[in-house]
Amino acid sequence: MSLNTAAGLHSGGNESYPDVFKPFGGFADDIRVENGRVGLPQIPGVGFEAKSELYAIMRDLAV
Repeated sequence: MSLNTAAGLHSGGNESYPDVFKPFGGFADDIRVENGRVGLPQIPGVGFEAKSELYAIMRDLAV
């Protein structure tokens, strides 16, 4: 979510730990780190929907 927030505020970037605090931390499933940079997922929202592990947890909590 902080990646999307940084992009929305045009702050130029943020510090991220993609493999720490999984499944809550990190990036959407199809986002790759290349040369220390990432792009934004091409979906609406803050990116939770594109993280399959986190989505499964949220889905189970909603039922």
